[in-house]
Amino acid sequence: MYATVLFCAELSHMMLTFLLPLKDYKTRSFPGSGSSAGAGSGEFHVYRHLRRREYQRQDYMDAMAEKQKLDAEFQKRLEKNKIAAEEQTAKRRKKRQKLKEKKLMAKKMKLEQKKQKEGEECPHFSQYQSPLLR
Repeated sequence: MYATVLFCAELSHMMLTFLLPLKDYKTRSFPGSGSSAGAGSGEFHVYRHLRRREYQRQDYMDAMAEKQKLDAEFQKRLEKNKIAAEEQTAKRRKKRQKLKEKKLMAKKMKLEQKKQKEGEECPHFSQYQSPLLR
């Protein structure tokens, strides 16, 4: 792409105008801004460095956003798993407690039956009591 620049023969400075007739001015064509963006040849390296740093910053920000998103999802899953584990633990605790109570009741029943058996085995227990207890 070439830009057209008009130089005035009568004036000492350059004038860019499209209102004056072209016959009074000489025209010159030259390439427009290339990789140096219209600056000197040394400025392109500065521009390239700044562009690279900006791309690195954007990549870093994208990576951090992705990491935060994954961390948030992980925390949600962790909380969900924790709640599920607590529910399962509560369910198993209830089952263990129920079994414990059942065993305790069975033990009490066994003791009562044992006492009843002892009472039935000695129906004349009162005659074997000491005369002091009568």
